[in-house]
Amino acid sequence: SFDEAQVQRNLTTTAKVAPRAESDVSGLPEVFSTEKRELDVSFVSLSSRGNVRKWNFASNTERNTLTCKDVKALFPAGYNTRGVSDFETTTCITTTSAGFVVSGERNGNLNVWQWTSNGNLEMIDTAGTLQGHLDGGVCSIASWPSLNAKGPLLVSGARDKTIRIWEPENEYMAESFQGLDYLKSWIWRCNSKLTGHKDFVNCVDVEIESGSIISGSADWSIKLWDVLTFQEVGHYDAHSYAVRCLAWASSGDLKLKRSMAVGDSTESLGGRQSGVFCSGGDDEMIYIWDTRQKYSNRIARLNAGATVLCCCWGASGEFGGELPWLAAGGGTPSDSFNASSENLRGWLRVYDPRMWKAIGDCTSKNVDRERRAEADSCKEREAHWCCVNSCLPVYLPGGRCGIVSSGRDAMVRVWRLPLGPGGLSSPTLDCSVECSEGNQKIELIV
Repeated sequence: SFDEAQVQRNLTTTAKVAPRAESDVSGLPEVFSTEKRELDVSFVSLSSRGNVRKWNFASNTERNTLTCKDVKALFPAGYNTRGVSDFETTTCITTTSAGFVVSGERNGNLNVWQWTSNGNLEMIDTAGTLQGHLDGGVCSIASWPSLNAKGPLLVSGARDKTIRIWEPENEYMAESFQGLDYLKSWIWRCNSKLTGHKDFVNCVDVEIESGSIISGSADWSIKLWDVLTFQEVGHYDAHSYAVRCLAWASSGDLKLKRSMAVGDSTESLGGRQSGVFCSGGDDEMIYIWDTRQKYSNRIARLNAGATVLCCCWGASGEFGGELPWLAAGGGTPSDSFNASSENLRGWLRVYDPRMWKAIGDCTSKNVDRERRAEADSCKEREAHWCCVNSCLPVYLPGGRCGIVSSGRDAMVRVWRLPLGPGGLSSPTLDCSVECSEGNQKIELIV
């Protein structure tokens, strides 16, 4: 059954949390406990057909289970759905630190949703204030926790080649969530429209510490933006085809719900590195960038051997160094420039940031999982039989990290990263569930 009390706690959570020492786990939620006790992780997925599902990964010392539930869309009274049911026109989703779900639509609009007591999503009436992108679809959304009571900042990139920054106009009242009543309306405004890309803006991400925005485009370029001045402060050219994914190195800690404080030093955040991000694209390359370097800001170049569609970082401090481990995955989507390539299967690989070598490949086959060379075929490192569209880090029992991946093969899989003598060792498949259709995006419910 759906835990309504947990929903209320999520909705009233504030973004700023006091920093905690890395060794202090007494105040961490149960999901981060180093004890082998029951673990419960939830995330949402958006399918290629526009269906949203809520997934629950439950673990204890005996077994792990992964289950899902279809989520229905509930619309405000008088809302004109124009014959559309549920999430048929949704192109992308994200979640915020306060527990809301934000969706991007095919018509260029954004919608904000809240969880109901029966596990469905109810649309909050925004009075048309999250409109502005032209028709064609929103490609990516990111959120930045705000220090005021109004709510998070939203950053959206779309096929109209622009990026828009949205801010709530009015505060949402915490007392509205104490009973069974939910937020009915929420007015927003577009703070800025960022232009400069010459093609679709495929991906955006916001760094929590600085508020810096990165955007990747089908014009092969990456741009760095200042969220306070709304100005372009950096431009990165390395990819030879469309950029498909981006992720700040600090995003792993956020997704894993680590203690964080916006604007505090990286030392107070458990050694989390600031200013570093990764990018991947159709040119089958992964680049690691350091925005603090004026020259030679590309610190690593990784040959994936197949189109890179998704990437994520793990938790900082796992290697005792500055950067966390990195995972990237992909395949060859039908709209890629090399769609005729033989490497059509979905792949997912984990990298060690100390020497930028592959720790190992996530493979669903019963094959040798020893470390492989960069040039190995994608077919030998199959994680999904079709493209891996999304991946994110999760905590597993014993305090270890794992990865959740989804692909166009209608599978959602959980991978375990065992700890060996020299650090993390090759990933192993923990559990998987097949659903009726392929998933194009997964997001943790925080």
